Amino acid sequence: MQEYDLYHLWRRFAETGSTTDDGRLIGISPGQLNTSEGPDFESAEFQLDGKIYRGDVEIHVRHRDWHMHGHQKDPRYDRVLLHLVWQEEDDQVHPVHNSRGGLIPTLSIRNFPRYSVPGASGFCEHKNIPTDSMLRELAFERFLQQGRALAERMAYGNRDQVLYSQMMYQIGKPCNETGFTRLAKVLPWRDIHLLHGRFYLTAPGWHYILMRLAGLLPSDLSCPEERLIPSISFRQDIWARGGLRPSNRPQRRLFGLASFIVRSSAAPLYGIWRDLLIRRLPVSSALHRLLETLVTPRGKGWGKGQALEIIGNVILPAQHIDAYLTDSRGFAGYIEDLYYALPRANRYGFLRRFEKSYLRDYKFYKDQALLQLYSDFCRYTRCSLCPLNKK
Repeated sequence: MQEYDLYHLWRRFAETGSTTDDGRLIGISPGQLNTSEGPDFESAEFQLDGKIYRGDVEIHVRHRDWHMHGHQKDPRYDRVLLHLVWQEEDDQVHPVHNSRGGLIPTLSIRNFPRYSVPGASGFCEHKNIPTDSMLRELAFERFLQQGRALAERMAYGNRDQVLYSQMMYQIGKPCNETGFTRLAKVLPWRDIHLLHGRFYLTAPGWHYILMRLAGLLPSDLSCPEERLIPSISFRQDIWARGGLRPSNRPQRRLFGLASFIVRSSAAPLYGIWRDLLIRRLPVSSALHRLLETLVTPRGKGWGKGQALEIIGNVILPAQHIDAYLTDSRGFAGYIEDLYYALPRANRYGFLRRFEKSYLRDYKFYKDQALLQLYSDFCRYTRCSLCPLNKK
C-alpha cells in the first residue's frame, strides 16, 4: 500500500459520508488535495467522537512517519486535526503532536467500511481474471480517449505546446501535475525554441533556468544563466518555493527535461517523433529509438519508466489520432502495434490486486486497461457493471 493509494480511500470515505466500523469518524468533505508542501488535504470536514471539525488531514502509511518526516516541528502542520494511517502503532508510546504541543488524534484507515473502498485497492469482491481480449479492449478505449483529448486541444492551440504541456503533466505525476503544467505555461516550448536559437545552453544551464522559474532555487548572480531570467515573463509565486512534494524528486525530473531540450535541439516536438515513426521501423527498433530521445544519459534525469509513460500516454496517442483523422489506417495500425508492444512503465500499487492476470507477461497496455477499469467501474455504485462481474 502506497500513500497516494490512501488518498483515494479518504476521498471516497468523506465524499460518501461514510462512518468507520468503530463509529468514531464520519466523513463530510475530504477537503482539497494539497500539491505543495504541507498537509495532504486542506479544509476537510469530518465528525469525530460526536463533534464536527474543519481543518487539515495528514495521511501516512505508517504511524511513525509523522515523526520521521519532522511534522511535529513544522508549523505548517499546526492546522492538522486528523492523522490517518494504514499501519497502526501504540499511540501511547508514539503520540502525535503539532509544533505547539497539541495532541492530534490518529485513526486507522483499516476501520473504513469496505463498501466505500475502490475495488482496485485490494477489496474487490470479484474473483474473475480479465481475459487478454478484455484488457486490449479496455486499453484501446483509454488510448482513444487520450488521443481525442489531445486532438481537441491541438485544434484550438499550438500543437507543440499541447504536447509539451501534456508531457509535463506526465512528469509531475502522481502528486505534482498542476505545478509542472504551470511551469509549461511559464516557459512555453516556443520560448525554449527561441532561447535555444540565440544562446548556447548546456543541460545544467537549462536545469538552472527551470529550477529558478519553478521557485526551487534562489537567485545566483554568479551563474551565467541568471542574466536570461529577466527576459522570461513570469511570476515568482506561480510555483511557490519548495512547492513540490519531496517524494516526487522534482530536481531530477527537471534535469531530465533540461537534457531532453539539449538533445532535441528544441526542434518542433511533433516533428521529432513524427519523423521517427513515419519510417515504420521494426517495432523493437522504433521503441528503442523513442526511448533514446527521452531517457537521460547516465541516469541523472528521466529513467526508462518515465520515458515509457510519456511514450504511451502522449506520443503514441497523439500520432495515432492524427493518423486516424487523416485516414492513414496503415500508419494507425502500426502505432497500435507499438502501443501493445510497450513494456511495463511503472508499477502502480493499487493495481496489485489484479497482477495475477498478467501471467508474468507485464505490458504497458495491461496497466492502462486496469486503470480504465479502476476509473470506470471501481466504485461501489458501479460494481455490478464491472466486466469482471460477468462470467
